[in-house]
Amino acid sequence: MKSLTIAKQSKYPQGMAYLFLTGLWERFSYYGITALLILYLLKFFDISDAKTYLIYGAYASMVYGTPIIGGIIADKYIGQYRSIIIGASLIALGHFVMIVPNSQHIYFFLGLSFVIVGTGLFKPSIGAITGALFTDTEYKRNEGFTLLYIGMNIGAITAPIICSYIAVTISWNLAFGIAGIGMLVGLFIFIKGSRYYRDVKENKNSLVERYKFTVTIAMGLCILTGFIFVLLAYPIWASRVLYLIGITTLLIILYFVRISEANDRSRIYITVTLTIFYMIFMVLLQQSGGMMNVFTERNVNRVIFGFDIPASAYQSIEPFFIILFGPLYTYLSRKYEANPYTYPTKFAKGLFIMGLSFFILVVAIPLTAENGVISSWWISLSYLFEALGELFIGPIGLAMVSVVSPKRMVGFFMGVWVLSSAFANFLAASFGILISGDGKSVALAPVETIHIYSKAFGYFTLLGCGAAIILFILSPFLNRRLRQLIV
Repeated sequence: MKSLTIAKQSKYPQGMAYLFLTGLWERFSYYGITALLILYLLKFFDISDAKTYLIYGAYASMVYGTPIIGGIIADKYIGQYRSIIIGASLIALGHFVMIVPNSQHIYFFLGLSFVIVGTGLFKPSIGAITGALFTDTEYKRNEGFTLLYIGMNIGAITAPIICSYIAVTISWNLAFGIAGIGMLVGLFIFIKGSRYYRDVKENKNSLVERYKFTVTIAMGLCILTGFIFVLLAYPIWASRVLYLIGITTLLIILYFVRISEANDRSRIYITVTLTIFYMIFMVLLQQSGGMMNVFTERNVNRVIFGFDIPASAYQSIEPFFIILFGPLYTYLSRKYEANPYTYPTKFAKGLFIMGLSFFILVVAIPLTAENGVISSWWISLSYLFEALGELFIGPIGLAMVSVVSPKRMVGFFMGVWVLSSAFANFLAASFGILISGDGKSVALAPVETIHIYSKAFGYFTLLGCGAAIILFILSPFLNRRLRQLIV
């Protein structure tokens, strides 16, 4: 393969090309589902908007939450290599189970459950193996993660286009199946390159070869899958589980504050503060797969140069802009804001730009809407600003946690950071439920629904820009305190 030849002649470890392609195909699988899911639920499940957002939120929150469990399983028991093998296999299996016909949608929810558990095993381990391949300098390791990030965004660009076209022109079930085949391709590539990383980050004392232990892990994964299946089928319970986890996490943080010395308390306060603003950012970002996706289906003129573009294909726009402007942002960031003291300022900038992405639609709707429909170029411009906002926050989030949080608590606050994404996904869905009101917007005409979405985008503008202004006000103090703490 050409990419593998290039890797052998470059500064990257030889195994990096295989991980690049594995990550690409896993994201192809993930975004194939994400782009189609909410529209599929509305089209075939005969449920209200509110119930649709609730199911979508439960799915999205658990996809972000299970990597904490998967990371523990990989670190303590089966190792990163086996975790990726099992995770990718479950993801592919989930895609194929989803398309089994059933009037009660049992197989659909079961398939989603497999995908969630598989993602939990896959996601933390691909990053761990990538980091372990780079043993010389932190700079090269960062470049390795950048390459992996690019590969994942290529998957995020191509999946919505390909899968949505297949869904609209041939079959929705086939589209989900194609996403599953993509994961199988990634699994094959990962296994093919195993000689480069087979023993990297592996637990040498792993007991996985013992029959009893293997059965225990398998039973545990089956129980977890069954638990997730229940939460998807009855998504209101997912919110209650999240509330319980949130209360427990808050109590643990308060305990750490109580037992820590002054400097560590300051680190905790700053980490928690930025995590809260990150959660607000994620609430807005996750609207792209939810409310923005539905808005594009109902209230956007999707005919471009004579071609009718499926609504879910618009999910490719934001990752395209990330790849397009990512190198420029990286260059400017290194040149002007290379130190960690500016994390709060960067977060504030990202939040404000994210708020502007919704403000664009607030302005566009009354000025340009005809019969409740706006031009595709407005939604594309909105996604451009969304991508620019994400560039200020997305790539530096975990780095912020590793640098700012107390050294003996880094692992815990990494988990809190991931959990904040899970909470944000459910909060994003909750906004959709509140805005959809009595749940009858699915039956309304575009001239009626566009006013609902205009009001929602106004709220999101206030949330993003308002939170950004608050963080801008706090930033001088936070930056100064970080300069004192990070030496």
